[in-house]
Amino acid sequence: LPFLNAQLGLAVVVGALAVVVLHRRPALCLRLLFGLLPFSSFALAFAFRSGAPGSLVGRAGLWNELVVGAVAVAALSRRWGDRLALDLVDRVALAYVALSVVYLLDPGILLGDSPGASIGFSGRFYGIRSDVLFVVLFLALRHLRLTAEDVRRAVRVLLVSFAVVGGLAVVEFLFTDRWRDLVL
Repeated sequence: LPFLNAQLGLAVVVGALAVVVLHRRPALCLRLLFGLLPFSSFALAFAFRSGAPGSLVGRAGLWNELVVGAVAVAALSRRWGDRLALDLVDRVALAYVALSVVYLLDPGILLGDSPGASIGFSGRFYGIRSDVLFVVLFLALRHLRLTAEDVRRAVRVLLVSFAVVGGLAVVEFLFTDRWRDLVL
């Protein structure tokens, strides 16, 4: 596979270690995801604009996949001894994820010679990141057993994020030129 190299290999090892460490705290992972995800693109763009190397910014942009992976591993590990009952919704979501992975690895299997089959691996990878990430999170949350307090804390962080994003939308609307100068 031409996309594999030592730098990517190291990133995969570090990412796997992060998932192993983070899966023990799935409630914290959810709070991190809910609190940081709405602002991640801005923070990464600011880091790049401030001179951070593109390769570093690109790898840092995978933090949310690591956090979702940790939540998924937590859900699986907490249900490992139980018989994991998959209903129709789970099966459809898993089929979607499986088809997406097949498309990522070999689009010709699904698309033959159609134009979508000619998209490069990195384009397919970015597509699968945005298309599959929330489906995996959805599946993990359906089977993750959180306490009522964990859910309350996660919802609190989510509501604060909503309020901040809403406030930023009002600022952008009222001060469009200044906002563009700041963000772009």
